Amino acid sequence: EPCTQNAFFVSVLLLCFSYTLEVLQRKDFIQATMVFRESRRSEQLLLNILPEKIVAKLKESYSSTSASYEDVSILFAHVAHFAEFAMEVEPQDLVDFLNMMFGQFDRIVEKIKTIGDGYMAACGLPDPNPLHAKAVARAAIGMIKLSTLGFFRHPGATAYQEQPSKRQSSEIPSSGETECGGFSALTLSCGSSSSTSSCGTSSRTPSTSAGKEGNHIALRIGIHSGPCVAGVIGEKKFAFDVWGDAVNVASRMESSGEDGKIHCSQAMRDLLYDDFECVPRGRMYVKGKGEMNTFFV
Repeated sequence: EPCTQNAFFVSVLLLCFSYTLEVLQRKDFIQATMVFRESRRSEQLLLNILPEKIVAKLKESYSSTSASYEDVSILFAHVAHFAEFAMEVEPQDLVDFLNMMFGQFDRIVEKIKTIGDGYMAACGLPDPNPLHAKAVARAAIGMIKLSTLGFFRHPGATAYQEQPSKRQSSEIPSSGETECGGFSALTLSCGSSSSTSSCGTSSRTPSTSAGKEGNHIALRIGIHSGPCVAGVIGEKKFAFDVWGDAVNVASRMESSGEDGKIHCSQAMRDLLYDDFECVPRGRMYVKGKGEMNTFFV
């Protein structure tokens, strides 16, 4: 009997030990799963605001990073006469309108951030792309097409909240259609309407389709190709941005363009000539650059 009792107690102890070990292992598994999910969630949040390559570099080193890029195409898009009708609607309606419009743009390019009613995109960074100019041109055409199809209306009209028809949706170039052989576009901040007022001599044509309740919104787009510097600025609140002459010229192409049109420089036209129709606009003065030959795509 003593041997039987000892065996019984040993069995009970082993069962208790096994049960405790099982509980601890399950707790460790649950904690590891939670840590993994939080890590993925944190990484996804970074990927929502920074390019994937930049996130990988930041994970290796938390210091700021930047690089020079020789062949990059820049796009600036601006809502024509935005300041005028922004004063006519409720702030929440204006926010809803911008959210809807930029949400449609996000189908064409990968967003980094937006400020005000301005939208900026760049192709050829951080990954080089030999078709950067064509990709940006197609993205610009897609944006113009969205506005001409009636997706964007004056925020004061309830019609702008209506969903587009299936036929219209099928006519919008998706991100895959604008990739043009690996297109990776990054949208960045380009400032609000006031930031473009000093960019060159403006010769804008007033649009009868913008600024009136219930009517479509007109976009003004400028594109240019050239070298630039891009990287992350700041140590605590990271922001990816692009600097350089190419950015300045693209901004001035937008500010000196016409409503509902894509305005480009000679450098951009030379890259698009074989596949896109570029209509000469003539020579015009551009602040900081002097006289330049410009075109409408």
